[in-house]
Amino acid sequence: MGRKEICFLDDDRGKGPGRGGEGRLLGILQKLQVLFCFTAECALMMGALYGRKLNAVILGGLASVQIALWVWLHWKPGERSLGKRKRPGYGREKSVPIGISLWAAAFLALAAVLFRPAAWYEAVYLAEGHVDAMLRGLGNGTGLSSTGRINRGNLYRTGEVKLELAAAQAPAEPLYLRGFSGGDYVGNGWEAADEEALFGEIADILDWKEWIGMIGGMYYSMYFVLNYDMDGEGAERQLHIAHPDGDYSSVYIPYYSRSRWYWRGREGAREEGYECEYYEEKDMGITWEGETRLGEAREWYRSLQGACLEVAEDAYTRVPEELLPRLTAFAEENPREGLEEVTAFIGYALQNMASYTLTPGRPPINEDIVEYFLFDNKEGYCQHFAAAATLLYRLYGIPARYASGYLVQPSDFRFQDGAWRAEVTDMSAHAWTEIFLEDYGWTPVEVTPAADGQMAISYPGLDSNLFRILTERERLGGGAEKSPAGRDREAEGAWDEGYSVFFDMGEHRDFWLVSGSCLFCSVLFCPIVLDERRLRHRDRLWQADCKEIYARMMGLLHDTGYLPDLKGWEREFPERVAEAFPELAKEELCRQQEIVMKDVYGEILPGEEEAQYVRWIYFRVAEAVLGRMKGCRRLLFRYGKGY
Repeated sequence: MGRKEICFLDDDRGKGPGRGGEGRLLGILQKLQVLFCFTAECALMMGALYGRKLNAVILGGLASVQIALWVWLHWKPGERSLGKRKRPGYGREKSVPIGISLWAAAFLALAAVLFRPAAWYEAVYLAEGHVDAMLRGLGNGTGLSSTGRINRGNLYRTGEVKLELAAAQAPAEPLYLRGFSGGDYVGNGWEAADEEALFGEIADILDWKEWIGMIGGMYYSMYFVLNYDMDGEGAERQLHIAHPDGDYSSVYIPYYSRSRWYWRGREGAREEGYECEYYEEKDMGITWEGETRLGEAREWYRSLQGACLEVAEDAYTRVPEELLPRLTAFAEENPREGLEEVTAFIGYALQNMASYTLTPGRPPINEDIVEYFLFDNKEGYCQHFAAAATLLYRLYGIPARYASGYLVQPSDFRFQDGAWRAEVTDMSAHAWTEIFLEDYGWTPVEVTPAADGQMAISYPGLDSNLFRILTERERLGGGAEKSPAGRDREAEGAWDEGYSVFFDMGEHRDFWLVSGSCLFCSVLFCPIVLDERRLRHRDRLWQADCKEIYARMMGLLHDTGYLPDLKGWEREFPERVAEAFPELAKEELCRQQEIVMKDVYGEILPGEEEAQYVRWIYFRVAEAVLGRMKGCRRLLFRYGKGY
């Protein structure tokens, strides 16, 4: 075999990766990479669908593996000219920089999201909201204000006007306009309360079967009429409600009210909409003693109230425990009695176990939304808080219903055209819990925390001092969860005995995740980068003349401590090298030296075949030198020095 042939075979870059069996193998590997990437992306999407959150290490590692596979499988050595022939190939000069750039982009994106999550989540929230609006039809809103379905995703609002209100008197309290009340919980939502069916039970209890048609009217206006009969005369308020879209399939009525008209607009008639009279909570003051204008009818209302409470205790304390095993166990493990004690516990549990956000993400499709919100995700908005509170009330035997509609603040009203008017948008859509109180009937209880995370629960008759004491008791140890900041006193005292440094890794969780991901990716890419550097040095040899190749060989020998007293042009140089490395023949080294001297001093420069011979000897010397090195020193010279 000729020397030229030996040179070609010994060069580990002589074969293009796209030839023969190696090319077929590369094609198979590239197809497998595409399959792997597709499978990984599907796994990520399915994981999000099932509510599985991936941390920075998993995401960074997955991105790094995919990019490393891309670099390796597309790493076709860029070939150099050999005379008039060129070896096929492309891309190693491009594949590695592209791969490293992709990894850097993925790492920077991950770091940006971890360290500035609010801005990025807001951008994603807005983008997803636009997509959601397009899918629903721009301007249609969320459609959740008058249904019992609990949203299983982020909440998007368009700002579209849903109601137009007009009042003769400016409201002094938040106005809860109820459009839906929930009956049975059916998993991820509520059936509408079937009050008509309850009227039959009330008729049986009171033996009013002959007057069953009157029960509905008395039931819906009972607390307004009873309050009006006492000291509330003159304190009632009038409210006109209109739906700009003309859809009156759902109506929104305030608490402690009675409807006066339900009116659709006609030519020359009153303004379209419906009107009602209502009392604010502060103006309610029903008593059951003394003479009243209702006379005997007052006893009828009292009987009706007792029957309503009886059927409510049956109909609105039912919980499907088989659908909610964790919530049921949670209530059993934390026994509470009495309305105030139960309310204090529910408020403390919700405030400490969950936080408010409009973008909690999607829960797993096989998980109940309430249990997932309270025990797993621990993030949600009014629908989730209200549903959890309602179910907890029921588990403690207190009649409660899930309600949804609109919450209008007094500040939303403006005096225009002789009345106090407000435009209610879907920004005011809200959900809350309502409980049945003896002198108020169904009454709203706000269990959704404010923007600062604080929760202000109140209802008529609540003893604020007692409630504060009960809440404090929950905080000091009777609550649903131990305070994250609380420590065992004995352990705390042990820290105080001597000087120690306590480092809370959870406090810097994002920093350690990013740092760990960076370290992992650096270790993963280090061999590729170092080998790329070494091969770039070898690439330059294909463009170098004989003098440069020979000088590099001398640098290799001197750097490794061989023949430091020789310069390479001495007569004894080939013999000395052959003595140091018996696998090299003296005649081969002599010929290499002659070709180099010809390049330096000769009138005719060496040809390509002679230059290839000089390169071949260089590679053999490099292999001989590095073959005598071990461990870190070998790695240093092979990858650090690039030999």
